[in-house]
Amino acid sequence: MKKLPVKYHANKKAWMTTDIFTAFLSSLDASMGAQGRKILLFVDNCAAHPKDTTFLRNVKVVQYPANCTSVLQPLDLGIIKSFKQLYRKRLVQTAVCAMDAGKDVNMKIDVLQAIHFTVAAWRHVSQPTVLNCFHKGGYGCELRTEADSNVSVDEHDGFHEDWNRFGAVKDVVKFGDYAAVDSELAKYMRSRHD
Repeated sequence: MKKLPVKYHANKKAWMTTDIFTAFLSSLDASMGAQGRKILLFVDNCAAHPKDTTFLRNVKVVQYPANCTSVLQPLDLGIIKSFKQLYRKRLVQTAVCAMDAGKDVNMKIDVLQAIHFTVAAWRHVSQPTVLNCFHKGGYGCELRTEADSNVSVDEHDGFHEDWNRFGAVKDVVKFGDYAAVDSELAKYMRSRHD
């Protein structure tokens, strides 16, 4: 566990708890203190977010007003979409590698693989995408071109060929539809918790 590229917590409900989030805040606060930094952290009104954060010295937590997350939170304004597209691109590339090796394409992704895919996808979310999403939320960041805020599947990296090969085997839809397959689910889940 100590060698993972992330801090990993689990619980039986597979949902964020106040204890886990408080531990995250304490760790973030210590990290910022060690770097001599003070930061502002915006959070939505999830029940797991503690109301009292006075124990923090280097992190100030500000909670979004109720029902405003979808228009204020940069993650909801495109960062999550970009991350998911990059993650799912990695899944397709892994499936194509399995095809090339003559293995079954109906592979199972375990937690360790998912963690590594997550870290790799997050590292490829571009800085312009993040800046644009903050700008869309009204944070006053410099706006980049619209093209910078979208994930581009670069033709030179061979992904279009991989997607077409995978699609020929699996009879799949366009990559954009595949990457956004759960977008309505996220809205549904958010509405249940707001």
